[in-house]
Amino acid sequence: MKEQVGILIAVRMKSSRLPKKATRDIIGKPMINHLIERMKRVKNASKIVICTSTHPDDKILLNIADEENVLKYAGSELDVMKRFIEAADENNLKYIVRVTGDNPMTDPGNIDSMIKTHIDGEFDFTKSEYLPIGANAEVISLSALKTAYQLAEDTQLTEYMTAYLLRPDIFKIHMYINNDIFYKNRYKIRLTVDYDEDLQLMNIIYTALYKKFPNFSIREVLEFIDMNPKIVDMNINLYQIPLPEIKFI
Repeated sequence: MKEQVGILIAVRMKSSRLPKKATRDIIGKPMINHLIERMKRVKNASKIVICTSTHPDDKILLNIADEENVLKYAGSELDVMKRFIEAADENNLKYIVRVTGDNPMTDPGNIDSMIKTHIDGEFDFTKSEYLPIGANAEVISLSALKTAYQLAEDTQLTEYMTAYLLRPDIFKIHMYINNDIFYKNRYKIRLTVDYDEDLQLMNIIYTALYKKFPNFSIREVLEFIDMNPKIVDMNINLYQIPLPEIKFI
């Protein structure tokens, strides 16, 4: 079953709030390289695919995929769902782990648990929400993604893929929750990268943890934040784009 599970990293160089953020530096290495390194620690997936577009600016991401010895796919610039479906078909995947390139704190341990839960429970869509913003992930059955795509009236918003899949009337959805009290009320902490302040916070955390223990977990990140609570004030008031309203056929 592991051979049918792939991590698809949605990433492009275009970004209005923080241009070329995928290749912005975190302690001497591009952010996307850090994310790929973390995803290589996932045990229950057999493939990692850099899922970008055919735009010339995104060629650098294809080169990074080669350097990191992971797979790559270049598809539609605006239709991310179509890009994912094509990448999954090309790589003979049945299950997709959706990760985005602006989340270098995505947690491998969380993903491994979600993959097992998703497959064992025969779910269509599994999503975690208990971790900080930017540390969660999603597991999607390719058949469900294809159904959602067929039902979508407007595919130009498919970078917000979650909004197309949150249809309990159609899909078997599972919200994955870790009941460990340690994670209670952590979901509001901002560990994604959309602004300079976010990038500064990533550099602080990576400087503290990566050089000593490059395989740090999200739990260790939160323990560091607990010891240095003021660091999250630097991006606490930044705007997080909500999921758009999606129209269906």
